[in-house]
Amino acid sequence: MKAERRHDLQQNSLDAELSKGLVFLRKYANKILTVILVIAVIFAGWVYLDRRANANQAEVQNTYDQLKRRGMMAQPDVDELIRGYTSLSEQESVKWIAADSLLELGLIYSEKSLQAGDDKDRSLALEQATRYFDRVIAKFGDLPVMVAGARMGLGKLAEGKGDFQKAREMYKAVIDTEALAGYPVLDQARQAEAALANLNDKIVLATASPAWAQKPETQPADVTIPAPKDEK
Repeated sequence: MKAERRHDLQQNSLDAELSKGLVFLRKYANKILTVILVIAVIFAGWVYLDRRANANQAEVQNTYDQLKRRGMMAQPDVDELIRGYTSLSEQESVKWIAADSLLELGLIYSEKSLQAGDDKDRSLALEQATRYFDRVIAKFGDLPVMVAGARMGLGKLAEGKGDFQKAREMYKAVIDTEALAGYPVLDQARQAEAALANLNDKIVLATASPAWAQKPETQPADVTIPAPKDEK
């Protein structure tokens, strides 16, 4: 009897809990379904955006690889490279590709400055190259390797203009960047700075007038010149 009584009590308790649950569901069913629907929509949207982002990144990478291959051709279409790298520099899907595209544009215009037929074209190309290198430094400070590449480019441009002080500052900034340990650009900066030092060693600045510009020395007054001895 006691066992049956205990079983009946447990059954009644379970029925009571189920009843409460059904009442709760009937009362809040619409709200629960709304929450479930919102979660499902958010999840579906996240999956869609993630897949789209991956597709965009793959497309950017593919375009970048194609431009790199075209740039290594014997006679690349420079205008095509400029258009391609300009487009890649403006996209935000792959940050490092945007930064490297600016570096490529800087290098392209640096080369154009060397091939310019007159001073005006040369000056315009140098301005463009400088602008692209400066953009890398200003926009991608969290990518130290890219910033170092831009500073190396600015250093070489400064050397070409005879501004060795600025060139040295650019190379020194690369050398002092701790995050570049182990990267080839660090050795390149050290070699460039050493080359400037060697250049300075070869330029000897006169600290006194040259010999041909000096006045003849006068004989001191207190020096007595002995008279010649009489010949016997």
